Amino acid sequence: MNVMFIDPGRMHHNLLLEQMQPQSDGLGGYQEKWMEVRQLWAQITPVSVKSRFYAEQHHQDITHRITMRFAPEVLQGMRLRKLQRSFLVLNCYDPDETKRYSICLVQEVMS
Repeated sequence: MNVMFIDPGRMHHNLLLEQMQPQSDGLGGYQEKWMEVRQLWAQITPVSVKSRFYAEQHHQDITHRITMRFAPEVLQGMRLRKLQRSFLVLNCYDPDETKRYSICLVQEVMS
């Protein structure tokens, strides 16, 4: 097994892990309410930008790789927030299966 080296000194972004708690809107639907789960320190690395044009508008998909200390509570569909920036967690995994670090592939969401 190859043990991955990750420099913990590069984890200088303070992020909030949030989980969506649907709240009834009284008409059979729901509104999204995001509840804070915990605070994390992480490294954010841009991965790709895809620009698309549809419905007569430009849309951009921006993805990042977020590296943090092992956090088993981070699941797909949760969100990481840094000030006004929000990152939707697409997947999260332990890169070398040693439970030292977690790497999440996220998509930046424009709010």
